[in-house]
Amino acid sequence: MLEQIDFTESIRNAQINHGVDSFSLREDDLSIRETDFKTQTSTVLMIDISHSMILYGEDRITPAKKVAMALSELITTRYPKDTLDIVVFGNDAWPVEIKDLPYLQVGPYHTNTVAGLELAMDILRRRKILISRSL
Repeated sequence: MLEQIDFTESIRNAQINHGVDSFSLREDDLSIRETDFKTQTSTVLMIDISHSMILYGEDRITPAKKVAMALSELITTRYPKDTLDIVVFGNDAWPVEIKDLPYLQVGPYHTNTVAGLELAMDILRRRKILISRSL
């Protein structure tokens, strides 16, 4: 448990909280290091690009794209061993690249969630096989 304590940050906190002259280190000064797990996770993000994403003048696609871009940034920078696949679905489903997220457009499509889920499951099955083979 001691290896998880960030002593430099904890001492800094104690100096800020109690001053240098009467130095004391208390429980609320302790800072814990973030630990990275060595597991690998595969994520498939599905984005609906059917007409319902702009129905009645409401823009639902822009917030969806923003969340997708934030998630992709988090996964690619913080968890580089993880994989992220993005699937869009309307009448059918197909994969898109992260770089194409800002350019996604809603189409005159119906909402075929089943096609999106089937493609997502196929991707995850392939990822599982690839991960198993690399171990």
